[in-house]
Amino acid sequence: MNFIRENIVKIITFIVILVVVILICSFLFKGKGMSKASTYTQMEENLKVAAEKYANENTKILPKDEKEQTKVNTDTLINSKYIKELNSIEDENVKCSGYVLINKNGDNYKYTPYLKCGKYYETTSLVDYIKKNETVVTSDDALYQYNNKLIFRGENPNNLVKIDEGTYRIIEIEDDKIRLISTDRYKYRVTWDNRYNINEEKYVGINNFEKSRLKDYLKDAYNSDFFSDAERKFMVPYDLCIGKRNLDDESIDGVVECSNKYPDMKIGMLYASEYMRGSIDPNCTSTSDLSCTNYNFFDSISSDFDTLTAVADDTYQFYVVDGGVLDVKKASSNFTFYPVIYIDKNALYADGNGTEENPYTIR
Repeated sequence: MNFIRENIVKIITFIVILVVVILICSFLFKGKGMSKASTYTQMEENLKVAAEKYANENTKILPKDEKEQTKVNTDTLINSKYIKELNSIEDENVKCSGYVLINKNGDNYKYTPYLKCGKYYETTSLVDYIKKNETVVTSDDALYQYNNKLIFRGENPNNLVKIDEGTYRIIEIEDDKIRLISTDRYKYRVTWDNRYNINEEKYVGINNFEKSRLKDYLKDAYNSDFFSDAERKFMVPYDLCIGKRNLDDESIDGVVECSNKYPDMKIGMLYASEYMRGSIDPNCTSTSDLSCTNYNFFDSISSDFDTLTAVADDTYQFYVVDGGVLDVKKASSNFTFYPVIYIDKNALYADGNGTEENPYTIR
């Protein structure tokens, strides 16, 4: 009897151990499947580190300014023994290819890895992700084709981006560069300009951006504590539209504003007609239509914006959006603004779908 009892205990113990082993293996297998993306992310990180080491020992390849870019292929890094051959996680017989882009960012360099592993994985930029997953429409809150740009319009399109602690909304995509506006006001007050105006015989400022105080304030803003280092590393220089508008011009296409440009700025502001283009109300057809506050994502930030656009009819005024319609102020007026930036077209998609609950994140 004791012999039979002992054998039953052994059998039950064996069964229990077998079940536990199966459960553990099942968990590990499931865990591996869930972590594939992060594993590929680690492969990209290894590729990036290898490129940094290679560039540090071959400094001639480093870009000399922010307009240059260097590309280092995986084969170069493998042949130079900076990294081992990369293979797909799902199938080790599938070789991964790729490269690292090196860009100058201020005094630092930004390294962006790209990886392609057959049908299993491919690094995706935020621009490519949006183009693939956001349908271009002609109605509702979404992405629209507007001349040679893609612009977000409507009350709450999927255009929210989180960069470190900063929250932004995408305004437009042009030449694969993304233009965004911060949802937070810059915390320091500025003036467009406060110089003596000989035409007005007063200290009301001069609305010439190229020689304005505003130009200097925007340059200072980039280096201020409003932005973190993590945010700055994604920002790229761009040309500001500084064309002046006549007071009787009610167009909202932005052509006049972009008839003149100022190069290589990293921080800007909204242009005079930009707020109106965010609305999908059919009655929003000019800069004086109150209907432009309807179905407009800019209105979720504010209905009041100071703009970069100056008045063409005089030498001392600039345009503001006041309650959703265009108005003017003296250049000497004090104000705060919502910074507008461009991020690198090579910024990689990390997560999110652009909603308030799950904004896009980049890496």
